[in-house]
Amino acid sequence: MPFLTRWLSEFRFFRKAADLRDSARQTYVTPIEVRTTVGALVRGSARDLSECGMSAIIYGELTVGETVLVKYDHPGAARARTVARQAVVQRKYGQRYSFRFGAPLPIA
Repeated sequence: MPFLTRWLSEFRFFRKAADLRDSARQTYVTPIEVRTTVGALVRGSARDLSECGMSAIIYGELTVGETVLVKYDHPGAARARTVARQAVVQRKYGQRYSFRFGAPLPIA
């Protein structure tokens, strides 16, 4: 049985979401704005952030697979700076959404 478990764990669809990430997420709480491709603007609050993704509580509805523009204050060495990054809505659990950014942006 351990062989079967080990063999199955090699497949991505059996792994936990945290194990599939390209970079580790850090707790980061900040207000965000999300603009959809049809121009709708929804607001929310980021919960964690990595170079390649973010999760947030969103006060509106988004569609998994949709490309959006996420605007937020990105942490920097001296101070946070406002950025707008293209992302794909990866997952939804209630009002909590996960976003995957198109390009990595280092966290200072």
